[in-house]
Amino acid sequence: MLLYGTITKGFKSGGTNSLDTSPPFDQEELWSYEAGIKSDWMGNRLRLNGSIFYYDYSDLQVSTFADGTTRIENAASADILGIEASLSAVLTEGLLFNLAATWLDSEYKDFITVFGNLPDGSGPNVVDLSGNSLINAPDFKLVSNLQYEWQIAGNMAYIFGQVSHQTEVFHSQFNEMVVGQDDLTLLDFRAGYRFGEKQNWEVAALVKNATDEEYFQNSVRFTSLSDTTTDPRRIGAALGYPGEGRSYGLQVRYDF
Repeated sequence: MLLYGTITKGFKSGGTNSLDTSPPFDQEELWSYEAGIKSDWMGNRLRLNGSIFYYDYSDLQVSTFADGTTRIENAASADILGIEASLSAVLTEGLLFNLAATWLDSEYKDFITVFGNLPDGSGPNVVDLSGNSLINAPDFKLVSNLQYEWQIAGNMAYIFGQVSHQTEVFHSQFNEMVVGQDDLTLLDFRAGYRFGEKQNWEVAALVKNATDEEYFQNSVRFTSLSDTTTDPRRIGAALGYPGEGRSYGLQVRYDF
């Protein structure tokens, strides 16, 4: 059993926005605090790990689209409180079960920015995003998989299945659900055969997104192209990047 704790400081350099007259954006800084446990049980047939962490950002760099260009600006501060836990268990000979879960509580602190124009056209619509969730930070995420291996003529065959689920995420600091993704569950399968003197050859068949879920892996809101004269929070133009639908594959692999 291992108990640990870490305190880490990091940074991301500042810079300027190309083709844009906005002021340079500042360096982003992060203080990270984490404590956790790593442990093996039942004669190493069960592994249980867990951690709790807190990220404290200063001048967090946030991407936005305004005045016809994508640019980076600084949120004054943001923080993330999270808990991670993972379990790995040998259920029986050749059968391995894995489960991992993450809970996040993320929010911007002291973040003032511009959201289009005021309805009367008198100037920019300045909004306070303090308390909004960070981009691509689901409240909960779970990944679970099961793999069974067995011997065939001295070589190794296996079948593998995985399900992953995450709650809704926002792709914009404005936390508009139309620029984001609802709860999402994906299912993947794989079957393979390893052979050779060192089992360094592998042939495998796979199916990704077996239920053919339609989802956006990212989306962008074009703030400057939105008609906010009647409603300052009107979406207007947005661009979504769809995730890969159901796909099938056959792989041949050799490890040197």
